[in-house]
Amino acid sequence: AALAYTRLIAWATRGRPRGGAGTAAVALSVFLGLGLASLVFPQLLGNGRGVVQRTISGQFGPLPVVLAVLALRPVATALCLKSGAPGGLFTPTLTVGSLLGLTCGRLWSWVVTPGLAPNGSYAVIGAGAFLAACTGGPISTLVIMLELGRHIDLLIVPLGAAIVSASLVVRLFDAPSIYTARLSADLERANPAEVAAEGPLADEIATDVLVIASASSAIRTVQKLIATGSPSAYVVDETGALVGRLDPGEVRRWAAAEGPRILETARDLSRPASCIGLDAAPDEARAELQISGLDELAVVDPKTRRLAGVLRLRR
Repeated sequence: AALAYTRLIAWATRGRPRGGAGTAAVALSVFLGLGLASLVFPQLLGNGRGVVQRTISGQFGPLPVVLAVLALRPVATALCLKSGAPGGLFTPTLTVGSLLGLTCGRLWSWVVTPGLAPNGSYAVIGAGAFLAACTGGPISTLVIMLELGRHIDLLIVPLGAAIVSASLVVRLFDAPSIYTARLSADLERANPAEVAAEGPLADEIATDVLVIASASSAIRTVQKLIATGSPSAYVVDETGALVGRLDPGEVRRWAAAEGPRILETARDLSRPASCIGLDAAPDEARAELQISGLDELAVVDPKTRRLAGVLRLRR
């Protein structure tokens, strides 16, 4: 469920309009549909704090309502994100997890262990497991869940086991967190040509460069380098600013010899990249490229250090 939710968030981020009339039209359509749906299911409105409180207290409502809200909440969150509306993902993710836990708990109670545990216990465990899987932070999730609940001391063991299990599953599939997925989707939408639109080097540089998010896991980075076969790759942060450069051959040799570690990221694999400002004169840039001895030189915006492209040697 967490893997599907993360992919849904990435899709919503990737599909956001860039502004203008398109943004207004999408936002109007999304919020009109959300308003109509809330007439039947008012639990869809807000960030979900009230839903979490009611699921943990076991007073949410009959199972059909729980199932309906569980199906609609992720869609509503994704569509609001797609429309460009500002907002976080922590509480909406916690909400989906609590609903999922409540649903599974009720089914389990009715079929296997009727009356053995209150429904709120299942909501707490489900919320913790789902949040840990989506955010990639098992320890922080455990602390947060202990702080949110008041009388869940007896749930520490099953809650911890659920959080660890969920975290191991997403690690097994090398799934990104919802935040990394949003960052990667933003980078996919980024067009270096937009940065390179102005400046003396605008006609000199190439924008067909492989860009990798600094927060991307080392395993995913190696897989992407192998899949694309690109001769070089550049690592950028969440603002698009240049962090460093990756040598695919060197990374592949390192991966074969040592193997990427779970907590390592693309930033850890990168090396400082030689770069020149987009406002440099073409002759000056060509001279610096010759002096560097490299096949290409990164070109960045002098103010923001956003990657605009690369200046390559003329063959």
